Amino acid sequence: MSFIKSVKARFDKFKNVITGYNTERDHGVQTKWAIGGQKVSKAVMDDFYATHELAWKLVDTGPTYGLRKWISFPTIEDDAIKAKINQIIKDTGFRNKLKRALKLNNAYGALLYVMINDGQEEDQPVNFEAIKSIDGIEVIERGYIAPIVTGRSMRHELYRIDIQHDSGTSESIQVHKSRLIRIPGAEASSDWLLMNDCWPPSKLERAFDPLKDLSSAYGLLPNIVKDIIRDVIRLQGLNNISLNECEEEFQKRFDARMDAMLQATSLINKLVLDKDDDYQRQTTNITGVSDLIRLLERRVVAVSGQPHSYLLGESPGGGIGQGKGESQDRDLNKYVECYQEDEIREPIEEFLALLAPLVGLDSIEFIFNPLSSMSQEQMAAILEKLANAIHKLTGGKAVLTQAEAATFFEGSEIVLNPALDLDARKKLESLNLEQLIALLTPINQQETLPNGESEKIGTGSGDLGSGESGDGSGNPSGSESA
Repeated sequence: MSFIKSVKARFDKFKNVITGYNTERDHGVQTKWAIGGQKVSKAVMDDFYATHELAWKLVDTGPTYGLRKWISFPTIEDDAIKAKINQIIKDTGFRNKLKRALKLNNAYGALLYVMINDGQEEDQPVNFEAIKSIDGIEVIERGYIAPIVTGRSMRHELYRIDIQHDSGTSESIQVHKSRLIRIPGAEASSDWLLMNDCWPPSKLERAFDPLKDLSSAYGLLPNIVKDIIRDVIRLQGLNNISLNECEEEFQKRFDARMDAMLQATSLINKLVLDKDDDYQRQTTNITGVSDLIRLLERRVVAVSGQPHSYLLGESPGGGIGQGKGESQDRDLNKYVECYQEDEIREPIEEFLALLAPLVGLDSIEFIFNPLSSMSQEQMAAILEKLANAIHKLTGGKAVLTQAEAATFFEGSEIVLNPALDLDARKKLESLNLEQLIALLTPINQQETLPNGESEKIGTGSGDLGSGESGDGSGNPSGSESA
């Protein structure tokens, strides 16, 4: 991990004790960037993640919100297959195991070890055609797994897993990479990975220094608040008493004067002093302290990637009544959606690839369920706008038929893409211009024939139409010409 440490600016050892040049008091000594400092231990990261309020919020937000609404399988029409997939996920505990692995991976590194019954040894590649069951899933933390043979290509085939039994004994097993589900994370060069056990830096590892600096700044605030108001009492002759009197006598006289002062204060709620004494109450100027704290907070927000208002618990828009938290929810949902696509989708795809042979499918497609739902007011507003749009599309020179417009409301949710009647639209392609005009002419328009009689032309229906007007014979008028 990179860090800032003391580095002497000169090689000739010149120092100036008056100005502090090239000593520990030299400001330039503390601003030298050094590479390859001491790495933060896992024990420190464990304690930091478990107790620091911003650390666990930075680590837990993505996995918690990203898996809360879970996933669905819209392309699978057979309900029995869906039920079987969900039952396997429930029996193996995949959802909870994945959530824990995501959190620990954000903290310091973790992955999933899937125990597959495919007739092969653990150090052999998975035989997808012979998968009979998934016997269990374990979360393996960093430090308990490592590639057996490391190389700069990072094409590690076999890994060694150290298993700690409850009895206190331990053993090591070799596992093929196809039986492990790794979680995408930060990127780093191959050389850096080789020097760090082939693990990329975790989110908490990258944010450790900004969080530590911010915590130090927060720790100074109680001292500032404690000393924000300080009483100053000037006693006439205090120095003479301390210089000319013995210590015991001085203490007695000092205590007597202070006791008299405090008694006067408590009796009449006013401070009574000798005319030569003085009493002041000084207030510490804290202007600019909040700006300095905010600079450190911005650094933490930048390294976390999370919305500023959510991470630091601030209400958006300057007032609770104005913003109502909508912008915060929107920003948080955007962050979680990006996290789902970047770090959650791939582990789920790998697990579903192992699960697909058990339900008789070649592959299983899924989508993340929406993170938020609309309020009744929002749904009513959208419904009104959609109804106005449908009225324009079906009236006048109709773009959609009533049957096609009804597909907006099929199912449990309103959709924005209607289902078109493609067969009927293909029949329209064979019509000439006169027939097409007749079909699109409103039914209430009439044309006067040369003999003085009138005839209705066009129904606005044709193969696409929904009009029910006819000539009394049971057939819609104009359908014969179509």
